[in-house]
This record gives sequence, structure tokens and C-alpha cells, in this order.
Amino acid sequence: IPVAKRIKAKKTLTSFYLLKGRSLTQKGELNTATELLQHCLDLSKEINYTTNIYQSLLALSSIYQELNTAFSLNYLNQAYKLIDKLSLEAKNSLYTAFGNTYRNIGKYDSALYFYNKNISLINKDVDKMHYGAMVGNIGNVYLDMGRYDEALEKQFESLKYFKMTSDSLDIEI
Repeated sequence: IPVAKRIKAKKTLTSFYLLKGRSLTQKGELNTATELLQHCLDLSKEINYTTNIYQSLLALSSIYQELNTAFSLNYLNQAYKLIDKLSLEAKNSLYTAFGNTYRNIGKYDSALYFYNKNISLINKDVDKMHYGAMVGNIGNVYLDMGRYDEALEKQFESLKYFKMTSDSLDIEI
């Protein structure tokens, strides 16, 4: 970080801030992580670095997902404004984050909406692991809603995709 500051490599600096902020989040140092990620967001906006604007917003949202859902959704909605500039993988991450946040607050219809939006972007023949994970998320929402038959059906479908992935990787499930 000091070298990137000294040579004024702002894109690199935002990437370092992002990495450090995520690392601090994993270590549970949420206040410091939030400050660093906010700084990353501000600098990324200053230089119009869309990738790190998006990544900063998603990282900030994940910090607040359990602590303050309104803040989390605010960051996700800011990230959503960049949707036309995002890669398919970034869109998947955003839709998953929305789904997870809405599930955490019991807004199951909204969670299902975003999980289904995400699943519509995944090629299940190519990305079996990701597809299986999304089907599993949908099953978890059905479980939370008390729709046990549908939950079980989705969990078995999810397992089928994980099994296909493990077979191709020679891993036993």
C-alpha cells in the first residue's frame, strides 16, 4: 500500500485496499475493514474504476448483512446500478448477495426472486457446482417457509449436481 501511494498507482491502491479490507473482515476486525473498504469505494469512484466500485460495495454489504440489513441493501442497490457493466460472474454474486440478505430477514419471496434470477444465468451443463449451490439455496428458502416437500426436492436436485461435479473431479460425496 505505501508503494502504491507513493507512485500514485490509484487502481493498484484500490485493489490493495480491497484485499486488506476483505482480510480484516475475515479476521473479524469489522470497524477497520469498513473504514478501509469505504476508503476503497471513495477512491474507486474518484478514478471511475467500476470493478472495484462494485467489489467494494459487495464487500461492505457482506459486513452489514447480519448487522444492519438496511445498510447492506443500500450497498447492494448501489451495486445493482452498475449491472450493465458487470460480468456474468459479478451478476451472479450480486444476485446471490441479494438472495442471502433477503433470506436473512425473512423476505422469502424476494430471496427466491434473486436466487431464481441468478439460476437463470447459470449454464447447468457447464457450471454444475454453481447451479447445484443455487438450487440448494432455493431449497433452504423453502425449508425456512415450511414448504418441506419442495425443500427436500430441491436439496436432492442440488445433491445431484454436486455428485456430477464430484464424479468429474473424482471426489466422493
